[in-house]
Amino acid sequence: MMKKVAFEALIKEVKVKSLVSGDRSARILIELDSPSDELLADIISMQRPDETVSIALVENPKTGEGSL
Repeated sequence: MMKKVAFEALIKEVKVKSLVSGDRSARILIELDSPSDELLADIISMQRPDETVSIALVENPKTGEGSL
């Protein structure tokens, strides 16, 4: 079964850099306000070296701000 985690967060920073090869790399810093222990455990369990996860960013209809 595929694990899914959904939560609201602030996008604090987006850094984009161009590599010598001409490719680009990006880093997104998000901030969670008072995350539960369960949410943090779920997020940490999905972090594996050299493996990717699928991420979807959805605008928060209540505030119009971006959220995850």
